[in-house]
Amino acid sequence: MDKAMIDASAGGALMNKTPEEASELIESIADNHQCFKTKAASSVRGIYEIAPSDTTVLAKSLTDITNNLIASSHNYYEEAFRLSQQENKEMREVAKRTEAQISHLTDLMIKFVTQILPNTSAPPPPPNPSPLPSQPLPEPNG
Repeated sequence: MDKAMIDASAGGALMNKTPEEASELIESIADNHQCFKTKAASSVRGIYEIAPSDTTVLAKSLTDITNNLIASSHNYYEEAFRLSQQENKEMREVAKRTEAQISHLTDLMIKFVTQILPNTSAPPPPPNPSPLPSQPLPEPNG
């Protein structure tokens, strides 16, 4: 016990008490001190022994905790895999819809172009024939 605690118990400085009051206070503190454990007495150090039955219970608890961790991590990975498969399926469906839309747009563009431009499947008309002379042309003099 330190001086500050004794002064606090005295309601002020112990030096301000008469010798009889100081003696009574110290006897009272000593009597009360024996009733309670001090911090030094409560800090027991050493190795604790565990009974064999306790180790069985602890081992079972540890096994249960480990199994629960394994099961929950397995469930987590299964759920992540399922979500990944579901997202892949959705992506494939989006790709199919996009392909169908592109095909539809291509068909619309072909219809539009064929309506605006002349029919290109018919052969082009022949050029205007030049009039052929009815008589042969004279031979050049040489």
